[in-house]
Amino acid sequence: MLRWFFVGYCLCWLGLARAAELTPRQTVVLQGLARERFAPSWEPLGTNELAELQRKADAYDAAIRKNHLVGGLLVSLRYADTNRQQVVAYEALEDSAAWTGFYLASLAVRYGVELRPATLESVREVLGGIERLIGASSRPGHVPRFVGPARDPAYRAVYSQYGGADPKRPGFGRGAFAGTNGLVWLAAPSRDGYSGLNLGLAFAHRFIREPGIRQRVSNIVERILSRIEKDDGRLEDGESVPEFLPPLLSVALYRSGTSVGLRGWGPRYDQLYDLLLAQHRSDLGAPQAPRYGDLRPIIFVTADLVAANLLETNRTRKLLFQEQLSKIWRGAGAELNPWLAAAYVGAYDQPPKDSTANAVLEGVLRQFPAYPRWASAAPLPPDFKVAVVEANGAKWSREALPVFSRPVAPFQWIQNGREYVTNRVAEPVVHPGVDYLIAYWMGRNSTFISPWDLPPLAAKPPPRLSYRPATNTPVRGGGTNTASPAVPPRAAGTNAPPTK
Repeated sequence: MLRWFFVGYCLCWLGLARAAELTPRQTVVLQGLARERFAPSWEPLGTNELAELQRKADAYDAAIRKNHLVGGLLVSLRYADTNRQQVVAYEALEDSAAWTGFYLASLAVRYGVELRPATLESVREVLGGIERLIGASSRPGHVPRFVGPARDPAYRAVYSQYGGADPKRPGFGRGAFAGTNGLVWLAAPSRDGYSGLNLGLAFAHRFIREPGIRQRVSNIVERILSRIEKDDGRLEDGESVPEFLPPLLSVALYRSGTSVGLRGWGPRYDQLYDLLLAQHRSDLGAPQAPRYGDLRPIIFVTADLVAANLLETNRTRKLLFQEQLSKIWRGAGAELNPWLAAAYVGAYDQPPKDSTANAVLEGVLRQFPAYPRWASAAPLPPDFKVAVVEANGAKWSREALPVFSRPVAPFQWIQNGREYVTNRVAEPVVHPGVDYLIAYWMGRNSTFISPWDLPPLAAKPPPRLSYRPATNTPVRGGGTNTASPAVPPRAAGTNAPPTK
């Protein structure tokens, strides 16, 4: 069975790779960037290619809403086979809270770009999942890794063995616990879960003015911070070893509390910011993406910086977050990582001109596989020559591989693009594509990815629009409903590709 799955899988991937081919010039640009050599200027995607990017984004979003949201929380799916008729288990539940937050961020920025009311329905569903998540354990406000109904067979297949079977509690793993209303939650506090959720809540507050949604966001932030305060700054679920909040994550969380919350979190945020500033001055520079190593830490450091910068109102303080994001990107351009590119270009009111970021966002997302994205990478193109390097006990490519040939992760951008794996194991696991969505919509908001149905930008941008908080009614003025886009949002429906 696995052999035939792998054969069919490879044929499918080869077809997708051909469908997402770049022009020779575009390929040369990405290869030059990956090798840290001179690269010619990026050749922008044409109308057909831009339309394909949006069709892909629409397909991923539709698939998430149909298949990958369990009670409003994001999951990957393990199927019985490639027919995708029977889900036998959920996957990547240890990071469900984090990727749910990234998905909420993508929905919020999409709404900021398009102003489609249908997007708000998805936002409400995700907020409902987060509310259940933080209310399921015996410590309200704590963020478990996942929560779901005990009767769900696909979830039972996971929680019955999560952390190893518990002989004292038949049917439960050592890391799974019964919660409220027939739910089961997964223990072991995760800093990444808090970081991802905070990113999504910050985006929802910044991009969406609908009063009901803003009130729910405020309530969630209040509950999370109140629990942290009661636990003296620890992430504690009552069943596992507590985690301590690192300084940057603390700053990002309390920045959200200051902007979103009902209580006076400002003094606590001021204190934490001063500590972070002192640490920044004593360090040699911003954290860097490792050339041959795990990208997970830098991905969530970037998420914390993005959230704090997005909500910060003091321009002097914003400079610290922007400087850190700039340094991360300058050291990571050769990684061809669209999340790091989107985080950098979205950090400024007037997006910087950066041809490398433009090439990474358009080029890598153009090559990103369409849904369903299986959990095994496609073979490398025949003409791609790999220079193998051994470092940190593993084999790496000297340059970043094409995205469709990298080892696959539920959130692809945590995977180092240089990791070289030859013995790929075929598995009938499908990932939801939030990695594509967050990079695509942030790229759209910063105008580094253009809408397919608009002419090229004029030299002088048109006047901006601002929105009345209660209605989102456009008026001519200075502020915006989004994080300072360079062009006004399109009216609802205008960015959708033509349907047959």
